[in-house]
Amino acid sequence: MIKITIFLAGFLIQLLWAIPTAYSDPGVLAQEEKPSIQIPAESQLKINANRCASNIFEFLGHVELDGRLDVYWYEHVIDAESPTDLLTETRLGLDFYPTTESQGKLPVVLFADEQNKSEMKIRLGDLGHRQAESLLLMFGFQEAKKMMKQKKNQSFEGRITLSVYSTYMECNARHYDGETVAFKRRSTPVIMTSIPQGHGCGR
Repeated sequence: MIKITIFLAGFLIQLLWAIPTAYSDPGVLAQEEKPSIQIPAESQLKINANRCASNIFEFLGHVELDGRLDVYWYEHVIDAESPTDLLTETRLGLDFYPTTESQGKLPVVLFADEQNKSEMKIRLGDLGHRQAESLLLMFGFQEAKKMMKQKKNQSFEGRITLSVYSTYMECNARHYDGETVAFKRRSTPVIMTSIPQGHGCGR
């Protein structure tokens, strides 16, 4: 009877040690938190393992997308010491809205409880703060210089070529960034009737 009691006590101790180990294994948690990443079979974009974090995923390669390019300027708040004393600067915004068909060329990154229902807006040059360089690559030196001087808010229909595409979560919403190589416009510019208020939470 004593031997059976000692055996059961030893068995229970081993069981109690095993349970927290299994649930505290970081590999188990990491596996559960991994998102679903789907890359189209014909896509030239490949995941960049060196630039992927818990919620940021970057893809390298070239992809051509059809859609609408918005070129606009907005006031960005640099510092606000008081509600009546705001320090702002005028910034260039470049947003590309790919067509539904073009969106099918891009990788899809979704967590288990995430729903991909928001309109896709790819911010160009935003991650590296190279909007002016992106404008130059898309329109050439003379045209880009003219646009920077006039600061007209306008939209263009056309085809864009990206070399970097990234997506991440911020403020419970999915965001998209891209680095452009070229842009071939297919329409005359259209004046934008509404101007985005920059980027960030609540925007």
